[in-house]
Amino acid sequence: MTGLDRSAATPAGAKSSQLRRFIVLMLFITVVINYVDRSSLSIAAPHIVEELGLSSVQMGFVFL
Repeated sequence: MTGLDRSAATPAGAKSSQLRRFIVLMLFITVVINYVDRSSLSIAAPHIVEELGLSSVQMGFVFL
């Protein structure tokens, strides 16, 4: 197979490309969920501290 003859490699390349897109999509969804979770946790932090009686150090562990 020469560098110009890629007809035999197309199906494997297409499957590999689909897998890459799926992995990128899953990473994007994970990042979005993490971002929303972190932002909502920071908004709810004062209420969490008040209700559970956590110290600043303990809240630091929660945010970690």
